[in-house]
Amino acid sequence: MIILSIILSIIALVASWLYLFVWHYGYLQAWVCMLYVVIAIVNYLANYKNYTIKQKKVFLCIILGLYFGMLGDALLGYKFLVGGIVFALGHVFYIIAFCFAKRFCWKDLIVLLFVCAVTVALNFIIGFEFGNMLFGMIGYGFVLSFMLSKSLSNLIFEKERDIYTITHFVAGLLFYFSDLMLMTFNFAHSKPVFDMLCMISYMPAQILFATSLAFFKKQKNNE
Repeated sequence: MIILSIILSIIALVASWLYLFVWHYGYLQAWVCMLYVVIAIVNYLANYKNYTIKQKKVFLCIILGLYFGMLGDALLGYKFLVGGIVFALGHVFYIIAFCFAKRFCWKDLIVLLFVCAVTVALNFIIGFEFGNMLFGMIGYGFVLSFMLSKSLSNLIFEKERDIYTITHFVAGLLFYFSDLMLMTFNFAHSKPVFDMLCMISYMPAQILFATSLAFFKKQKNNE
């Protein structure tokens, strides 16, 4: 299954490159997003027996995050608000995964407040005009900030950092940047470069989340 995962990852990377720079075809993006979910499931099944109970919970939530991300991505082009809600649900599963990895504590709250402050500052700097979607975007911004802040907090405060902890932070940061570019394209400056930056950062984030299921620290016990 590891070989299958590697093959699928290569296919996903090639398809992502084709979509971004050669063939900007909507259905190709949908198939690529589906591949991310398949890669995650393959990695999960291949390593299931070696996972601890905590790792099983973390990685199952990662798969659900990728799944709802795939659905949200497909819906964004048809009904932006519905797609955004489904996408936010995917981020919620990432948050749950990070909380399973390391229980939420008061230190996480400090990091969350910092990231939220950065998000608010970026809102004023970029000059978003959300109109009647303001409250929905505030909620989405909070969920996105929570996702990034928890992955950052786990990285900072974890005594023994696993590879997947680092991978999850990098993926979370790429997701944050990707969504920021998407919001900029739709609600501030509708220049193609922002749409391109969104996709260039979004696809590697998905790949990192999907392959993170193969990056884990084996432990003797199953706790």
